[in-house]
Amino acid sequence: MPHYTWLEPERDGNRLPDVPGAGEGTGGGGVTIVKGFKGFDKDFRCRDYQYESGKKYKTDKAEICVGGFHFCENPLDVFSYYAPADSRYALVKGSGQVVKHDEDSKVASTELSVGAEIGLNGLISAG
Repeated sequence: MPHYTWLEPERDGNRLPDVPGAGEGTGGGGVTIVKGFKGFDKDFRCRDYQYESGKKYKTDKAEICVGGFHFCENPLDVFSYYAPADSRYALVKGSGQVVKHDEDSKVASTELSVGAEIGLNGLISAG
C-alpha cells in the first residue's frame, strides 16, 4: 500500500496533531477527524463546489445525501459515486460535524481539507 502524506488543517492558528490509527481520531480539543477519499469530476468539481488540493472548505450542515462535504473512508466505495473513466480522486480529512452513512463508508462533514490528488491507481492501491 502506498504511503500518502495527509494535509493537516489549521484551526485557530494551531496545527491539529496527526490522526492516530488508520481511520479516525481526535485532534486538539476533542475534534473528530476522519480520513478518507473523495471523487471529483474531470474539472476537480463536486456538485456546485470547485475544489483545490491543499485547501480547506467549511459549510454549516452535514447530513448524508443532503448537505455537507461527502467522501468515503473505504477508497473503493468512491466508485459508487464517481466512475473511473472521467473522475479524479484525492485524499481528504473531514472534521467539524461528522455524520456516517449506514449503508457504506460514506461520510458527510461540515469541514473538509483536500490533500493530494492520487488518481485512479492511487485509489485502487489504497483499497
